[in-house]
Amino acid sequence: MTWDRKKYLLGYAIAMIGLCDSGTQVIAQQTDASIEAIRAVGPKGKGNPAASSAWKDLVSKGAEGLIPALEAMDDDSALSSNWLRPALDAMAEKARQQSQPLPLARFEAFVLDRKKGRAARACAFDLIQSNDQALADKILDSSLDDPSGEIRRMAIARALGKMPTFSVERQMKEMELLFGKAADIDQVEKIAKELKALGKEVNVRSKVGYITNWSLVGPFDNGGNKGFLSQLPIEKQPIDLAKPVAGPKGELAWKNCETSDKAGVVDLNKEVGNEKSVVAYAFTRVNSPVEQRVQLRIGSITSVRVLLNGSQVYEHDEYHHGMSPDQYIAEMNLKPGVNSILIKIGQNEKAQSWEKNWQFQARLTDFAGARANVEPMGPG
Repeated sequence: MTWDRKKYLLGYAIAMIGLCDSGTQVIAQQTDASIEAIRAVGPKGKGNPAASSAWKDLVSKGAEGLIPALEAMDDDSALSSNWLRPALDAMAEKARQQSQPLPLARFEAFVLDRKKGRAARACAFDLIQSNDQALADKILDSSLDDPSGEIRRMAIARALGKMPTFSVERQMKEMELLFGKAADIDQVEKIAKELKALGKEVNVRSKVGYITNWSLVGPFDNGGNKGFLSQLPIEKQPIDLAKPVAGPKGELAWKNCETSDKAGVVDLNKEVGNEKSVVAYAFTRVNSPVEQRVQLRIGSITSVRVLLNGSQVYEHDEYHHGMSPDQYIAEMNLKPGVNSILIKIGQNEKAQSWEKNWQFQARLTDFAGARANVEPMGPG
């Protein structure tokens, strides 16, 4: 081969590499632009048309768009994550159709990095599980304390499935471990039941973090739901449990209530009064060792509003639609030291017999659903 021919081939190869790099950069830029359009969506349909077009462009990238989409998922932006979750599945399907290999090693590294977003890690794990069950099982075996509630739940379920193969002595040891790691109430209760059968009693109520000590005051008028929707004076000033509160029929004193219910349920009909078209308040305090972001998980058959340290952080206005633990989730930032929690609970006209229930329950958790690292202090 002549020298000129060698120079020609070398130049051609360099040019091709340049074109490939250029093409990769263009795809990356297009992917970034599509993701930014999706991340720009907002309430009431803001940005939806642009996001819809961007979603199609992102899906067309197949395997190349998967990692950037995972990186873009934000636990604090449910709207954009709701767009990106189905996009991940569609990209994975596109990759399969085009015989593109999925980056399973990168998915694994993403899942194992617990600093990544919880929702994104759960999505990456789903992609692994759909394509390599052995790898998924390996990850679950070390995920009993995972900060992603979805991954932790699967890890606990996998560990529970192994129990029948163990001796009684090992079952007891493993069940005790799982009881300490489990976060979801149904799994905690299942493990507690199994431990009881093995001869060991455990405290589910304490384990899951139900708040049992409150101070209550009410009832206040809620005709036409105005009492719930408006901000009553008690919500505008520091709580002083020793000071009576002005009510519709005179002064109302705060009443201490320590519920003995196994699920922390407070029956307001019993504690405050079996009345209709009213609201009541429940107050308590917790001590946080550090500044931390937590969840107040509430079950309520009627409307609820939550104030943390005097500022509203959550509201749900709906009546007699059923009640279950962790029904509503209020995310809140606790300051170091003592934090006050005030919950407002509404009751409507109670026209039907099944509408008479008026109750609530609450627990403080981390974002996986495990009991938060706080010290319950009671109302004071």
